[in-house]
Amino acid sequence: MNDNIFLFSVDVESDFTDKNRDLTENVIKILEIFDIFSVRATFFIVAEIWKEKKGLLQEISKKHEIACHSMTHPDSKKEFDENIIREALQSKHILEDIVQNEIKGFRSPFLNSHHNDEKLMSFLYDCGFKYHSSCLKSIFLRKEYNIFDFNNEKFVEFYSDRLLILPFPLSSLYLRIFYPFNFLKRASNIIIHPHDYLSGIPTVSKWLTHPCGWWTSPLRFLFERNVDKGFILLKNYIGSLNKTFLSYNDVVDLLFKK
Repeated sequence: MNDNIFLFSVDVESDFTDKNRDLTENVIKILEIFDIFSVRATFFIVAEIWKEKKGLLQEISKKHEIACHSMTHPDSKKEFDENIIREALQSKHILEDIVQNEIKGFRSPFLNSHHNDEKLMSFLYDCGFKYHSSCLKSIFLRKEYNIFDFNNEKFVEFYSDRLLILPFPLSSLYLRIFYPFNFLKRASNIIIHPHDYLSGIPTVSKWLTHPCGWWTSPLRFLFERNVDKGFILLKNYIGSLNKTFLSYNDVVDLLFKK
């Protein structure tokens, strides 16, 4: 992939501390920041949670790619695997009906949980998806993507650099021991969530038991008094980049010159 290309993705799901919390305002703030820097991004949507926000999803789709982040974002990989037909296929149909466009990408609910899973990739291909993006790079995995061949057609598995909340290494989703501390300068594929930029300190049980709790909870302490701080840092980080911002599907088209 060209070194000048940068992929920004937004996982639009619920707040793990309060599934009924409305994150619309945060999504809009992210869109406003993207507009300032002409960022074209991919928004991975949890269909069951956001299907009532049809107007917002349609507005996002005017400038960005809409992709699937499952139907319900179950709290365990086991639950997701047991209901994968509903989680993948039904969410695709719902989102396509809303945005009136083909949905080509899928991100599983749990990062790194389906790395190089050819069975899952084959299933997603059969559902009509063109790519999957649920794995993070590490000091051991540095490639940008992996290509599968099904029925003489290509299917791409993308690898993300990190989840970005604050522009310094301690904010990454996975802090790798001995990982180079200047990794964000070399990053080309970053994930964010609207619920990363919230106040409200989670309970200890949520902190310790929820898959998102151990990395999101400390940020709630940082943003408790000034929730806009996260958006300011996000804006400054994007402004420091000199990149061409593309969606995942844009890159798929470039890879296969469609």
